[in-house]
Amino acid sequence: MVQAQIYEGTAEEIAAQLRVGKLTGRLKAVIMPDEMPNSDVSDLNDTLMDFLAEVDKTDFEPGQPLNNSQENEVGRLIAAKFAQQGHTK
Repeated sequence: MVQAQIYEGTAEEIAAQLRVGKLTGRLKAVIMPDEMPNSDVSDLNDTLMDFLAEVDKTDFEPGQPLNNSQENEVGRLIAAKFAQQGHTK
């Protein structure tokens, strides 16, 4: 399973951490309100890790072919995107 890297701090602190790191891939930011207690952040991290672990265990099975040619094309494009992202059956 791919492990997410979690950086906590102000925008300036995180930017400094990211400048010295050699990160690859895409980044996603979750902006937490100042009034949110720190305990909720660790719960959120745990929930995210549990979710990612569950996703890794999920088997992908394509659905039935669609009857409409436009729907077929959309399905083909979605399947191609998943394959491009490295998802396999």
